[in-house]
Amino acid sequence: MPPETLGNPECPCLVQKLICFEKKSVDVDDDYGEVTLWTCRRCGRIWLHYFIEYEYLTAAGRMFTGVLSPAAAARVTAKDAVETFMVDAKA
Repeated sequence: MPPETLGNPECPCLVQKLICFEKKSVDVDDDYGEVTLWTCRRCGRIWLHYFIEYEYLTAAGRMFTGVLSPAAAARVTAKDAVETFMVDAKA
């Protein structure tokens, strides 16, 4: 990916969450939340995607997404994914 496109502030991935991503599954956490890293194929921005569904409650699924720094993405695990949202947001 050309360096001038990395983290492009005008990339549609900041507005439209369903554009072309390369998805890499991290794992499932202790609460059965699915943790995935999504990399935008256009700008290279890395997103942490966390999805949890409570099957016993109707329409109780929750999805969280947030941009991660490459350093945070390299160390994220399923066990600390929720905490990563909070820590990387403060950085």
